[in-house]
Amino acid sequence: IYTGVFQAVVILIVAQFLRHPARQPQPAKSAGGSSVLGQHQFTTFEMLRTPQFFVLYASFVMMATGGLLVTANAGSIAKAWGIPATALAAATSLNALANGGSRIFWGWASDHIGRKPVLIASLVGTALGSLLTGLAGTLWLLFAGRIIDGISGASVSVAQAAVADLAPAEQRARLLGLLGAAFGLGFVAGP
Repeated sequence: IYTGVFQAVVILIVAQFLRHPARQPQPAKSAGGSSVLGQHQFTTFEMLRTPQFFVLYASFVMMATGGLLVTANAGSIAKAWGIPATALAAATSLNALANGGSRIFWGWASDHIGRKPVLIASLVGTALGSLLTGLAGTLWLLFAGRIIDGISGASVSVAQAAVADLAPAEQRARLLGLLGAAFGLGFVAGP
């Protein structure tokens, strides 16, 4: 627990001092060009006053906690369900493969239909996958839950892209560091 607390504190402190390179002048956009999400560039303190940032932050904490619960309790889960621990390890590997394989699609989708719908779909999919994993009494349902969770696990990338869209260049590193600290907090809150 002390390692997780230490990690969260260090990330929060370092995030306050991170700086992005100086802003470069942007070329004028054509009338038919795509617009940047939102027109207002939020500072760190403005972003911290928005409920959306805290929803993202809470989502990150819950994802880290939930993912760690499966990993930390793998032995007892496998024993309770009467499946070999290697099957649970395979399900975890399928989760990672599905996650890595789907990120390109989710990045494309968030650029074309927007960050918010993709983030909502991703969080709903993660919740559904976690629910299936928790209720799984059979091996195929366990695999299905972990694969669904993996496929829909793009919320981290999309949330980071949304923060990058909304924050000016000099604030991005700090805000992304704060989002990253949510994982440290999730690891502390987990098992």
